[in-house]
Amino acid sequence: LMAGSFGGLISLPVSDNAFTYGAIIDPQTGLYAATVRNEGDIPVKMPAFRANGIIYRGSQLDLEYREVNGVGEFYPKARLSGELSIGSRVNAQVRENDEVDTKNGTVSFKEIRFTDLVIQTEIPYVTIGDFQYSDLGNQKLAGFPVAIVKVAKSSMQHPADALWIDFG
Repeated sequence: LMAGSFGGLISLPVSDNAFTYGAIIDPQTGLYAATVRNEGDIPVKMPAFRANGIIYRGSQLDLEYREVNGVGEFYPKARLSGELSIGSRVNAQVRENDEVDTKNGTVSFKEIRFTDLVIQTEIPYVTIGDFQYSDLGNQKLAGFPVAIVKVAKSSMQHPADALWIDFG
């Protein structure tokens, strides 16, 4: 046996969703890689960011091991598509089971959608295929209506790169 691959389906007791996985092992070329992909939309709560989201079906996590000049390193990569809603009040304490308030919060942004968001440990660290905000009539900042005039992105190859949002 010189190389091999395997794959299958994983069901976890903490989730209603199934995950597919696949792996390749090839010592001759030094390729060792694994991928896990979700087979259904996954709701996600992010209390630290006062946000709720959904990771869409088909998002995946990749882990690749490469050996260069006798030194091996792992290279993780997340490829995500989904949506995010952010809602918070000024001076609100974050509690474990708090709901995100996208109606009455000091900050309220619903349905921020993204496709092909790639986060990895090598340059470019973050890239995004598409980013859109679909709930244009209901965004609020400090309880006042606010208009998003421009959303721009960069590849975030360097720490100074960023996602820019201009309000009007």
